[in-house]
Parts: sequence; structure tokens; C-alpha cells
Amino acid sequence: MFALAESPTQIDAGKTTAGVFESTFFHFRYELPKGWFALDDKVRIADNEKRYEAAAQETLEKQGPSTPAHTTSTVVPYSLLWRAGRP
Repeated sequence: MFALAESPTQIDAGKTTAGVFESTFFHFRYELPKGWFALDDKVRIADNEKRYEAAAQETLEKQGPSTPAHTTSTVVPYSLLWRAGRP
């Protein structure tokens, strides 16, 4: 497991109502384009955490583990919103 400076739950804090996503962590609103729909917030948060964990694991595998002579640090982007095709 990898740790963010803030927990993913805090970063993902927000909700979508009537086609508008509002982030309580970043204090912004985003109106979804016409015809788009939002995932249930719990599903979105779980999916974001899985994507983050997979990206962090891939980065760590490329860099190699920490050793007494070398400390491995990873910086992995965290994507709050994703656009995907229709289900």
C-alpha cells in the first residue's frame, strides 16, 4: 500500500448532483458536458484508489526497492475525475 500526503478519501471528497461535480477538498465545481453521466461517488472513489495503487506499484517496480544506500521515493499523479466510454 502507498500513502498520499492526504488520504484518497479526503482528496476524493466531493459529490455529483444534477450533472455538477463539486470537490470539497479542492473547492471547485465542474459541470459535466451534456450527455455525460457520473459514476456513483463510492464507485468513483474506489476506482480512483485502485488506479492510484496500480500506478504507484508500477512506478516502484521500475525504480526498485529502497536499500540502506538508496531510498526510493515515488511521486504518482492522482486523477480525481476520469472520462470513459458508455458502460
